[in-house]
Amino acid sequence: MSSDTVNKQYGRYYDGSGAALRVVKGALEGARAVRIATAYFEPSGYQCLRGLPDGIRSYKKAPIKNPNLYILFFYRNRAYPVLFNQKDDIVLDNDRMDEIMNLIRSTADEETYRASMDPDEMDRWVARSRNTWAVVRKVMPDDIAILCWMALLPG
Repeated sequence: MSSDTVNKQYGRYYDGSGAALRVVKGALEGARAVRIATAYFEPSGYQCLRGLPDGIRSYKKAPIKNPNLYILFFYRNRAYPVLFNQKDDIVLDNDRMDEIMNLIRSTADEETYRASMDPDEMDRWVARSRNTWAVVRKVMPDDIAILCWMALLPG
């Protein structure tokens, strides 16, 4: 996606500072969904998130022992970052957002990681994790949108 396309498609969400524009451009052009996941901390970032297509996916090496799955849910006009283990248990919920963000945040010199994981298995993991979160929250899974997800792999 070119910079002009990003400007035209998402320009209505940006304030004068351009901070949210830089986040979206970096995420779309550099395939770093983590920048999108942290965009909602900026005043204009939340509206920017709502304008993006649901389901952005990525992979990252992280200082963990076993694979984990980060999902940014959207439910009732609010974003909820959640971290799951491979058994679909919640490891960190949105009340520990800072810890989640520290795990998923990329450094400026970090290269994009491309994992060779089975996409169908990843889709099943995401669906099971959403179901787990829905049960805990006592809501219907279909009412929960997945803004983005990131598989965190030991490394």
